[in-house]
Amino acid sequence: MNCLECAEAAKTTAAIAVCGRCGAGLCGTHLNEGGETLTVMAPIARQVPVEPLARRVRCGKCESAEKAQAAGRARGGRV
Repeated sequence: MNCLECAEAAKTTAAIAVCGRCGAGLCGTHLNEGGETLTVMAPIARQVPVEPLARRVRCGKCESAEKAQAAGRARGGRV
């Protein structure tokens, strides 16, 4: 599998990861790695975060879309 971002720039680079949202192959230059908090349900129906953070890999487009979604939620759902 090759990096989709590189292919769009007419380059061929082997993918070392896959975007967890869209499934695009990514090279080391184009992957965005971060952490994701996982939770478990505790008594009285409350979610409790667990450690350590899970690895989260995204392509540039999905990373941008998730940031835009988070910004919309911070504004109370208004775009």
